Amino acid sequence: MTRRLAVAALLVVVAGCGDGTISDEEERRLPINVTLALLCPGDPPTPPAEERKLRARAEQLVEDTRNRPDAKVHEAELTPDDDKGDYDVVTIREVAEQQLEELESGDCEPALRRELREALKR
Repeated sequence: MTRRLAVAALLVVVAGCGDGTISDEEERRLPINVTLALLCPGDPPTPPAEERKLRARAEQLVEDTRNRPDAKVHEAELTPDDDKGDYDVVTIREVAEQQLEELESGDCEPALRRELREALKR
């Protein structure tokens, strides 16, 4: 199984209401429908252009985790058996925790993991 075949893929769509509103532009900068674990070495390797996009999204996630960890997002967990998924409202903090867990399971990207841990401490 390659790392691109995940048992669960995260779909994050921003829920915009009240103080937790995130604009569409900001939404596009978050790691939506991808896992940051694609930054880990793997076979096949992540193409350089995709890696740059993932790093930019990772930086945005760190920033949002620091500045507005309680902003709400919709999360859908998609499995190979269920392509529609169920949606839950979660916070940016919870998304960061999930991404951190995935990075730690791959034991890669120590600087990004450290940044996410620090952002989550606030």
